Formats: sequence, structure tokens, C-alpha cells
Amino acid sequence: MTADEMLRLLAASDPGAALRAFMRRKGKVDGFDGDMDDAAPIDLDPLRRYDLGQTFLHAVRRRARLFARYRANLEGPVWSKQQLISRLEGLLSANALVTRFVAELSASGQEPDRKMLVLGDLLLVLSDVQYREEQGALSKKEFTSVFRPFLRSMVRELNTQLLADETAYSADTLAFWKAATERCAA
Repeated sequence: MTADEMLRLLAASDPGAALRAFMRRKGKVDGFDGDMDDAAPIDLDPLRRYDLGQTFLHAVRRRARLFARYRANLEGPVWSKQQLISRLEGLLSANALVTRFVAELSASGQEPDRKMLVLGDLLLVLSDVQYREEQGALSKKEFTSVFRPFLRSMVRELNTQLLADETAYSADTLAFWKAATERCAA
């Protein structure tokens, strides 16, 4: 599962249904694969490269909408500390999403600035989480007592991984990263 697919699952209003739909799509029924059995090979389609949905701007907008929905899901009421820890560190969690983004962006050979910008955006989204308290759910104070240390720990780990060679990044990217990490520490 790619980081973008994981983000779509986490941003869904019903992640369980989204996961089931994802698994159905991945498990091709009756051996038919539309991409493989298509008469026009995708890589030879002359109009494919003009698909505006695949441009960088559209990808950034799509990811921003997914980040906003994911933040809204994180802001929802949590009924126990264990459930909150699962949201933050479980199989489909904030920690798993960050780990997947780091792995994919490192493996794809993208320029370091782009990798740091994507992760900085995700940190900003996480730092903007404003928990909505409900009766019977964890209080805002209890939520914050788990969430803020988790976020600070994540920032420390990312700083260790990404800032090993600061010369790989531009000055503007480093300034953005510093602002994002300071916001998480506040």
C-alpha cells in the first residue's frame, strides 16, 4: 500500500469500508486485470501525458484535501487512551503514514527538498489538530497529554533522519522545516 493510498484510507469517513473497497480493488476478481487486458497500452497513449489530474499542482491540491479530511478524523472524539494510541501508533495511524512517506520518498529518488516539504506539510496538519471533546469521551486535557508528546517524539525522529546532511536542502526548505517543527513543539 502506498502512502497516498494509506492517506486516503485514513481520511475516509469510514476507514473500514474504505479498506474493504481497497482490498477488493487489489484482489482482481476472476483473473481479469483491466490494465493488462486493455487494447491500448497505457504508456503509449498520446493523450495520457496531458492529463491535468496528474500534474504537480493537482497532486498537491488533492493531497491537501486528504490532509484536511485526515485532520478532521483525528480531531474526532476518542473514547479511551488505548484508542488514541492506536490512532497515533497502530497499523493505520499517523506514525505508519509518516513512516510510509519517508520510505517512499527516499526510495523514489525525489529531490530532498520535495521530501522535506511533503513531510513538513504533514507535520503542520498534525500540529493543527484541535480535539473535539464529547461527553463520555476523553477530555481535551487527556487527549493533549498523549498527542503532544507523540508529536514531539515524531519531530525528533524525523529531524534525526532528515537533517543528517543539511547541505542537501535549500535554505528556504530548511526555514520551512524549522517553522513546521517549532509549531509542533509549541
